[in-house]
Amino acid sequence: ALLTVRLYLRAAEAAGTRRTRLLAGGLVTYLLTLASKAIAFALPLGLLVLDVYPLGRLRDGPRGWLGSGGRAVLWEKVPWVVLSLGAGVVAYRAQLSDGGIKLGTAWLERAANVGYSLCFYLRKTIWPGGLSPLYEAPASIDPGAPRFLLAVAGAVGITLLVWVVRRRWPAGLAAWVIYVVLLAPVSGAFTLGQQLVADRYSYLACLPWALLVGAGVGAVVRARTEGRLARPLWVAAVGTAVVAIVTLATLTSRQVRVWHDTERLWAHAVGVEPDCVTCRINLGHALLDRGEALEALAHFHHAVTVRPTRTSSYRSVGLALASLGRYPEAVAWYERGLELRPQAMDTRASLAAALTQMGRRQEAVDRLAEGLRYVSPAVMVQYFRSASEWRPTAPIPRLGLIEAYLRLGDREQARQEFQALSRLDPELALVTREALGL
Repeated sequence: ALLTVRLYLRAAEAAGTRRTRLLAGGLVTYLLTLASKAIAFALPLGLLVLDVYPLGRLRDGPRGWLGSGGRAVLWEKVPWVVLSLGAGVVAYRAQLSDGGIKLGTAWLERAANVGYSLCFYLRKTIWPGGLSPLYEAPASIDPGAPRFLLAVAGAVGITLLVWVVRRRWPAGLAAWVIYVVLLAPVSGAFTLGQQLVADRYSYLACLPWALLVGAGVGAVVRARTEGRLARPLWVAAVGTAVVAIVTLATLTSRQVRVWHDTERLWAHAVGVEPDCVTCRINLGHALLDRGEALEALAHFHHAVTVRPTRTSSYRSVGLALASLGRYPEAVAWYERGLELRPQAMDTRASLAAALTQMGRRQEAVDRLAEGLRYVSPAVMVQYFRSASEWRPTAPIPRLGLIEAYLRLGDREQARQEFQALSRLDPELALVTREALGL
């Protein structure tokens, strides 16, 4: 993205074939940018802002843009817009299929999310403390909550401020508009998914603020060189810069240590936001992998309390209980999860595994087969094929494959999976043979 903007700025100063080559190079790098990160699809609007200031290629307001010179600048954006729209459609469909977009969300909620996003990234750029790998969205956004009201008021206030001083400080308005434009696709105006905000969304959108800081440093150095800045002010400016660099370096060092391992990462996230359900679940599973089942269980219970509609939390509680050998309790939690989401194959597989451990193999076969009422056999094959590759010694994925292949009418493949099941769990295989008629 930086190279794209650089080539575009150089093209604005060039002419003839050199200008054409630079613009073509910018389009190529923009295409590569979109291929790596679709979030950049709003960049052409940012380039349009640069045409207004500082390039001055578009003058006299929107009406003046319709003149011959302005029309040429606008037509120049057509290839960029085509690439942008293509990437936007792909990103939208991907978010829609992944649950990143909630259709039907009230516009008042979206406006609150946008205001919060605009202030959040600016605030974290100024003071990057308390960062987290996940800022989980609440079950519902209350536009009247203080954090959203204050954020919206702050965003409106900044907008009014940069507009009032636009003639004396046009760079401020340009930076703010570019920031808003680049952040818009992930600000909550279009997407309202599992996360309210995300640190990674600031990488491109916050570049204008870095440029303003750099320009400010350059202006101070130039003023000192030309003798227009008194020594006390120069010392104060240098001292401020040193303090800022040392502070940011310290915060960076602390942030790097957060990513040392999975457990430390999610423990930090829980410390930042104790009611983050996903953070609790991820931390619990990290502890469970380390054998700390009781501690993991506490985090899973907290997740259920905070958001009782999250199916994965019930399965997580069941897994912790099963690791403690408390299979009847685990079964009860799996059943509660399936009541909420009967098509959850991971929960159903965990239920079958617990029933098998309790010696209730016939029931395990029946409950797993019951999943075919909620998902297609092809989906079941895909899930259990992946599960069998991940855990090749686990018998339940083989049982799931047998049931799915039989429903598809592929008895030969079902027999092959039955042979694998016979090697892993002969008793379960015997029950399966009698129940399914293999």
